[in-house]
Amino acid sequence: MNVKREILKKLFLYLLRSFLQGAVIGIFAVLITNAATGTPLFSLPSLLCIVLVGLGTTVFGFFNFKAYATPFAEIEGFITTIAQGDLTKDINMKNLGPLARFGPSMNSMRQSLHELVSTAKETSEQVNRSIGVVTKQLDRTRDDYNQIMFSVREVSSAIRIQSQSAAESSKGVDEMAVGVGEIAESSIAVGASSNNAAAVAARTREDIAFMNNQMNRVQEAFSQLSATIQEFVHISGHIGGSIQLITEISGQTNLLALNASIEAARAGEHGRGFAVVASEVRKLAAQASESATSIQELVSKMADNSKDAMDAMTQSEREVESGLQVVRATESSMFDILNTVETINQQINNISYVGEQLAAGSEQIAATVDEMAKTAEISNESVQEIVQLTGSVQSAMDEVTEATSRLKELGGSLQDLMNRFTI
Repeated sequence: MNVKREILKKLFLYLLRSFLQGAVIGIFAVLITNAATGTPLFSLPSLLCIVLVGLGTTVFGFFNFKAYATPFAEIEGFITTIAQGDLTKDINMKNLGPLARFGPSMNSMRQSLHELVSTAKETSEQVNRSIGVVTKQLDRTRDDYNQIMFSVREVSSAIRIQSQSAAESSKGVDEMAVGVGEIAESSIAVGASSNNAAAVAARTREDIAFMNNQMNRVQEAFSQLSATIQEFVHISGHIGGSIQLITEISGQTNLLALNASIEAARAGEHGRGFAVVASEVRKLAAQASESATSIQELVSKMADNSKDAMDAMTQSEREVESGLQVVRATESSMFDILNTVETINQQINNISYVGEQLAAGSEQIAATVDEMAKTAEISNESVQEIVQLTGSVQSAMDEVTEATSRLKELGGSLQDLMNRFTI
């Protein structure tokens, strides 16, 4: 109803202008005639001439309006539909009348926009899916990292226990050395001391074996974390390819909009609405290009952070391998200690001979225990370095998480932009 009222209003104004233009033309014609013939201006023939000319231009204007009103209304409706984001409807060729030559171009433009927006929307959905995969991978990486931190704490606790055991062993050796001077009178005490040293050494060997197992678990966890980071870098590369496709699509959209603006300019006044649509499409293409550029920068930053994390993981694996070598060396030393203690127990029946041998053996045991304490200290320092490196890994993971969140927000914005279109 409102559309009909608007058309009638435009028709009335158009006919009024046509009548006034005809009246002006009639007045000029009468003036020229009167100047030539001397007839009065306000005579009946003159007034009749003015009215007839005005009515003639009005009738001509009516038929002209009737011929172009429907085509312009159809074009206006088509352009309005596209401006609202609906790219599913072609223009009705039957309603174009004398402007039918513009119909194929408009339908072709609508089809091109439909294909372009469809491709962009699919690419946007693919980017969002990739972001979801990256987020899941990051969550799994964080879980592995927490497991590594737990293992490192256990290793640190085991090393502290080893240091305490070494101190106890050193104390036992000192007591055994004092007992050497009283072997003749306290052979039983010497036997008890040697048995105590054997028990302490056995416990220490078990602690070292436990620590060796924990270090192996740490090494396996670092390997899993390294593989996860490599997979994350691979997924980031796929995202970069998708973003490049979006950038290319935005460039094609901008080019199509520019061509549409040129065609609208050729159409003159009739293509003004079409030019507005082309301008809006160019703006949308520019926004999509800017979003793609921002996403590309975030992906690049994520790749750099992933490389830093990979370097830190490589260094951590080296430190863990060094710690394993130290643990194996300590375990070998503990076997030597056990062998020495067993030798002491076998020789305890010959007290006179064992007195001299026990002195030398006690010195050797003391030196070995000191070496074991030093080895435990080195292992403790290595574990502290691992803790510091895992702190660097935590910082890198936090940066990757933040970059992934920003990337997810940009992907959501791009998806919202694509959802404005109906395809």
